[in-house]
Amino acid sequence: MERFHGLSWMVGGEAGWGINVAAEILSKALLRHGYYVFSNVEYESLIRGGHSYYRVRFSNRPVRSHVDYVDVLLALDDKTIVGDGIHTRGHRDELLRGSVLIYDSGISRLDAEVLEELKARGVAVAGLPMAEIVRSVGVGGERAMVMRNMAGLGASAYVFGLDPEVVEGAIGERFEGRGREVAEANVRVFRLGYEYFEENYGGLRRRIEPAGVERAGIANGNYMAVVGSVRAGVKFWAQYPMTPATPMLSYIKEVSERYGIVVVQPESEVAAINMAIGAGYAGARAAVGTSGGGFALMTEAISFASMAEIPVVIFHVSRVGPSTGMPTRTEQGDLFQVLYAGQGRSVKAVILPGDPLEVYLDAQIAFNVAEKYQVPVIVHYDKHLAESYYTFEVPRGDEVSVDRGVSAVRVEGSNGLFKRYEITESGVSPRPVLGLPGVVYLTSSLEHNEYGLFTEDGEVRKAMEDKRARKLESLAREIEEHPQIYRPVNTYWDGDIAVICWGSTKGVLLDAIEHLNGRLGGLFRLVQVRWAEPFPKSSFAEAVEGANYRVFFENNSTGQLEMLVRQQLCMAADRSIRKYDGRPFSLNEAVDRLMEVVRVWRR
Repeated sequence: MERFHGLSWMVGGEAGWGINVAAEILSKALLRHGYYVFSNVEYESLIRGGHSYYRVRFSNRPVRSHVDYVDVLLALDDKTIVGDGIHTRGHRDELLRGSVLIYDSGISRLDAEVLEELKARGVAVAGLPMAEIVRSVGVGGERAMVMRNMAGLGASAYVFGLDPEVVEGAIGERFEGRGREVAEANVRVFRLGYEYFEENYGGLRRRIEPAGVERAGIANGNYMAVVGSVRAGVKFWAQYPMTPATPMLSYIKEVSERYGIVVVQPESEVAAINMAIGAGYAGARAAVGTSGGGFALMTEAISFASMAEIPVVIFHVSRVGPSTGMPTRTEQGDLFQVLYAGQGRSVKAVILPGDPLEVYLDAQIAFNVAEKYQVPVIVHYDKHLAESYYTFEVPRGDEVSVDRGVSAVRVEGSNGLFKRYEITESGVSPRPVLGLPGVVYLTSSLEHNEYGLFTEDGEVRKAMEDKRARKLESLAREIEEHPQIYRPVNTYWDGDIAVICWGSTKGVLLDAIEHLNGRLGGLFRLVQVRWAEPFPKSSFAEAVEGANYRVFFENNSTGQLEMLVRQQLCMAADRSIRKYDGRPFSLNEAVDRLMEVVRVWRR
């Protein structure tokens, strides 16, 4: 198996054992040591039990993807190593020569043959009495099973040559809200795990020099969606919990009082979207967060917002479908769902961020577009991007300026009525603040004339349909004229083979193509589509111009971006690479699949 730059760590165990806590503390500590970090989690749809694991990859060069091997495996149970024969196969085959296995020697029931087989393959096997260490600080029962993660984290920190005080600082911050006693107990367990390895496995080191990364942050897509929304001035957020969008509700609630944001968890997704539309109608910047099943229930309301020309922002975080599908796994299977949601021609905008920084910027752009063009705007990404942590340069905060669009300050019309849906060249009509004296119009889901009054007149119907459509045409022009703001298409390198992607596959392709271009002499270029509606035809055509081979790379079974490009530009793919097992592409997998392309292309 090919190895890449950096080191890879994994922690595995049952849900509820602090898998996420250990990995996120380590990620933060590595960042503070000056490393680039990428981490991603896989877990079953369970509150307790099962098998969960978290990968952390770090390097002195940028990393945006995970690898198929593990340099240091922290196993909190035997299932992490050998599986259970039913639901998980374990991860021992991911341990290569030079890898390190850290396991709980006090409670493990592994066969000696397994450990000997690993040692024969060149794996360093290191037993750590994690449960015993936890009990030594006076913690017992179920809490002791959870706190073992800190002992294993201490051992891992020693192997990587990390400064224990830096890691302890990250631990203290993580448990700050749990009280001083809890924080100190976790720090003590961490230190004991570190010291145990120092005393018993003193020569067991796997260290790389840090890069000295400056002005760096680390966050996942869901968190940055909230940060971007707050930066944009969101004032109303409604959300019914649905994996993998649920963390947004927790994040926004934490800052709601500070920024004056109304946060509501209603009884259903139907209620959430209608509340948000109502808030947008009243003049507040409003948003909802959801996933595929919840979005399906919101479809009629989104169509209403399109007809009534009310701004609202929807963060759609996809998982595996159809129906309930695989709630905790990832897939890019909902692009057509967001594009075609709504009866008739339901005008909306759809933005496709590819990393947490783009989510942050796109959230701000989404609120501007929603208000300026009076349309629903969907920011669409998948579970992998939503929950994976990426290293990025901390934004300055002034990248996107607030633009609230056309507002009416005076009354025009006859008989006291206001032309809320006035037919204009741009398609955008004046949008009055509610409560202006003498401003009277009707808002409903019915087709209407310029005053909002219901009509079945054929000519008026056609004029209104064309008016709403012109809003997208106006937006498309603005996007193409201001690429430095909207980034309709991102292009990296200029090789003959154009690999075309959207969303979270950007990260693994940046890593894979950087690696392959270094080996093959700049053979590839990467083209990332950032807008699905309106589709950036000119920017896309320019990005693929000169490429003599086009490859579409997607985490779905149907090639939805590929079909969209064919629909918009009559442009066919030379090859398609698709994955739809509920897991993201690894770097090893992406490199192997792209090398298959090279072999075919060279024939």
